[in-house]
Amino acid sequence: VEIVAFGNGRQLWRLDLSTGRLVTQDVRRQPFGRMHLVVGTDWVMFPPADLDLPTIVVDDAGVVSEASYGAAWQIAATADGGGIWVMSSNLSDGGDGTIERVPISSGESAELALPGPPSRLDPLGGFVVDAPGGSFTVTRDGVTRITDGELIAIGRDVAVAEECDAVLECSVVAIDRGSADRRPIAVERPLDARFLTSIGIIGGESVTPGGDLAMVQVVNPSDRSSGQPTIGVLDIATGEVTEVGPAQDIDQAAWSPDGTLLFYISGGKPVAYEHATGEVHALAPELLAVESFGIRPVSP
Repeated sequence: VEIVAFGNGRQLWRLDLSTGRLVTQDVRRQPFGRMHLVVGTDWVMFPPADLDLPTIVVDDAGVVSEASYGAAWQIAATADGGGIWVMSSNLSDGGDGTIERVPISSGESAELALPGPPSRLDPLGGFVVDAPGGSFTVTRDGVTRITDGELIAIGRDVAVAEECDAVLECSVVAIDRGSADRRPIAVERPLDARFLTSIGIIGGESVTPGGDLAMVQVVNPSDRSSGQPTIGVLDIATGEVTEVGPAQDIDQAAWSPDGTLLFYISGGKPVAYEHATGEVHALAPELLAVESFGIRPVSP
């Protein structure tokens, strides 16, 4: 796997974790605010905070170009990494509208109508929209309800939600996305239904590829009013929650492809939490003042 990050005020890094090879390139900053990073298979881009400014695109050969795609809050990478999704201004403003697929290195153009702003990418394709009646996944094939409760985490094979029955008895359940079967999870601690945003503005996959662990937000009952959650890892089979750290100390997060490591930024440095041991590993001392990052398979 390769870590792609921007930091030190002007540097783009590509770190191959299997070999330790680090490639560094200076990139001109966008004029305003934090540098947002969108990661593709063989390119990265830095969308601006201002609609009137161009997006900076850097391919893996180091060639820098500019294009007009939209502002940072409108753009997310497609699931295959070959292009980007760009939200219409109506969606950005909270109404219904369209989201367009723009190919960068592969794939075709496409357009999808959404009934409201997407809250996250669906790992199976399409987008998750939270609306009255629950959370729904919207694709070109139509709209499917994921849950009528509050969605906590979502992966390719399983979703985690809090659902209530007719007499308002509520429980956390694991939802098989193929059969829609529900299985109660005996969670040890209350889970906050607010979704933990992963890589990108819209968000990424919060469940490991194997469907056994989920990133969750945990709030002790006495702390709910303060709004200071803790980030934890939920064992979906047992309900055990392992605390990783305070949410305010964890900026962005993403699972490794094998589901053994949780990458995130802490104190401006990229680190990896190893769930099997509970250890946190520094990735590279050279990577400082990291503003944004992403992960992807190593390019051939």
